[in-house]
Formats: sequence, C-alpha cells, structure tokens
Amino acid sequence: MLRNYMNFAWHGRSLKSYYFLNNSCLYIIFLGVFMGLDAIGIPCKEAEKSIKFYSLLGLNFKKYGEGHWEAVTTSGFRIMLDSYELMEKIDPEWKPPVRPGTTLAFKQENAEQVDELIKEIKTQGYEVIKEPWDAFWGQRYSTVLDVDGNRVDIFSPLQESH
Repeated sequence: MLRNYMNFAWHGRSLKSYYFLNNSCLYIIFLGVFMGLDAIGIPCKEAEKSIKFYSLLGLNFKKYGEGHWEAVTTSGFRIMLDSYELMEKIDPEWKPPVRPGTTLAFKQENAEQVDELIKEIKTQGYEVIKEPWDAFWGQRYSTVLDVDGNRVDIFSPLQESH
C-alpha cells in the first residue's frame, strides 16, 4: 500500500514521494518530472563543413528540417548544428557569436587515439591550437578549432582506472 510520504522541491520542481514497506525494506518512490541535459546547439556558418569536421570525431549527423542537423553521441547526448539562416529565422535579432565560448570535449579510449585523431585533424586542414600533451590532471589532452572557431578538446585518460 502506497502512503503519501512528503512533498519536496528538486531544482525548483515540486515532487511527491510515496513509501511502502516490503519484507522489512523501505521503498520510496518519487513522482515528478526530472530534467536533464540532453543536447547542445552549435550555430554554424557552413553546415556541410561543420558536419565534415565533426564526422572526424565520430558523429553522424541526420538532417531534421531546413538548416538543422543532429547527431547522438555514444552516451546519448545530442549535438545539434543549426545554420545561421535558421537561427535568424527563429530569432530575427540573433547575431552570430563574436567569439565562441563553448568548448566540447571528446573522450578517446587511450593516448594513442588522441595522437592519431589530432594527426588526422591536421591532415584534413583544421587548426590545432594545443598539441597533445600529458596534462597534470592525468589525461592526454589537445585542443582544436572547428570551422566556426569553437574550441573542441580531445582527451583520454593516461592510464586505465581499475
């Protein structure tokens, strides 16, 4: 039998919880809508060039309407590319960023993969602004720029954690 246990707030959302006992164990069930980070949108001047760049990082984009593409990462997070034209259609007052400030970070399995990917990125003509290095926090790290000047970090653990 469920019994009203308490009301509480979680990140500004009112939630109800219910409890019941079964085999001397207390079970609490929370009811409500939980929000979570699902996607990031990246405005792009030339979508086809952006798609080519991000495909080097393992993303496969699918077009969803005029000026909008999405790719899903292995963790289920969505990367969305939106053309400048679409952004201006959505918001006529929208202006392209003067200096992009968001940095995406793509994890690789090991340091060798970081080095190989950076070599391929350079071969394809993209700018590497920080060559691969062994960071003091225990990762092989490098930073590149996408075609619109957004920083993209490529990293891996230096050692496998057990």
